[in-house]
Amino acid sequence: MPDLRYDPHSGRWVVVAAERAARPHTFRALEPISADAPPGCPFCPGNEAETPPEVFRTGTGDPDTPGWRVRVFPNKFPIVTPAPAAEGAPPAVESTDRWRRSMPATGRHEVATFSPEHHRSLTELTDAETVELFRVLRDRVVAHRDLGHVYTQVIVNHGKAAGASIEHPHAQIISVDFAPAVLLEELQQQRVEGVVLARDGRDREAAGELAILEHRVPPSGTDGAGDGAAAAVAWAPWASSTPYESIVAPRENGPSFADASDGAVAAVAIAVRDTLRALRDAVGEQPYNVLVHTRPNDRDDDYQWHVHITPRLQTIAGFELGAGVWVNIVPPELAAMRLREAHAGFRDAGDAAVDLEP
Repeated sequence: MPDLRYDPHSGRWVVVAAERAARPHTFRALEPISADAPPGCPFCPGNEAETPPEVFRTGTGDPDTPGWRVRVFPNKFPIVTPAPAAEGAPPAVESTDRWRRSMPATGRHEVATFSPEHHRSLTELTDAETVELFRVLRDRVVAHRDLGHVYTQVIVNHGKAAGASIEHPHAQIISVDFAPAVLLEELQQQRVEGVVLARDGRDREAAGELAILEHRVPPSGTDGAGDGAAAAVAWAPWASSTPYESIVAPRENGPSFADASDGAVAAVAIAVRDTLRALRDAVGEQPYNVLVHTRPNDRDDDYQWHVHITPRLQTIAGFELGAGVWVNIVPPELAAMRLREAHAGFRDAGDAAVDLEP
């Protein structure tokens, strides 16, 4: 019989259709990204002039020239743009018409390419490359916070079904000047439940049937963890809204991705990459979204920053849209078991040494 499960993060209910679990391997896999870049890929080395001037890079070379490892630049087609007030224009005023309320969509929208190699998705990055990428993303969140933006959403869209419009793997850093409803709902749910949700979920599920993996940064790492205590946990939420959904959170308590230590960022980075590798090995190359949730800068609630991994394995249909109730055809316990098995096949329980030097 299908199981109706409550998601404390959103306050919504999810249907887990356990009797359909015999079909988890029928998902159609994506074609891998070709190592041969299409002519004129704007994110490949040598085509830096096809993007807006870069704002940050790791590696060598002058700005907007080859030599970079990770390159950050403004999105050419941004969701939000800097406020005109920064140029001396009068501040925006919200309309008082309840049916025509609007304000300018202000903020900043940047792109961070993972690698100069066209085909290197998150699952293909080395430990050092993965850690470097996530630290660059954290540092850009800090830069956006220092510019006064209220909230920064870090995302990775992998595959067209997940919203990627350019094949060359990249992340996006999108800052807005308001606290998004999803984060406000989660903070409200924390007050209702009386717990810090991602922290409670991490501690509750780390060793149970929903656990996927734990990655620990070894003492020999040069990430500043020192005693090797930095760690991150990945688990499948009890009320996963989509097949093979997972959450990754650091063992280090903290509300903000911007304030996370180098060790915590390193542990989360490898845990995210290895969870995606396990997903690939379990069900083939699939579209997915990676979403970093962090506390809005205008709030002081206790919170735990964390990462959502949302595979796009099934289509949102009429029932989900009409009723607002998600249907998941793969029970999270089964998904977690398969991801654990896949992870065990390529990494020894997350204890391999992390070379943090690129």
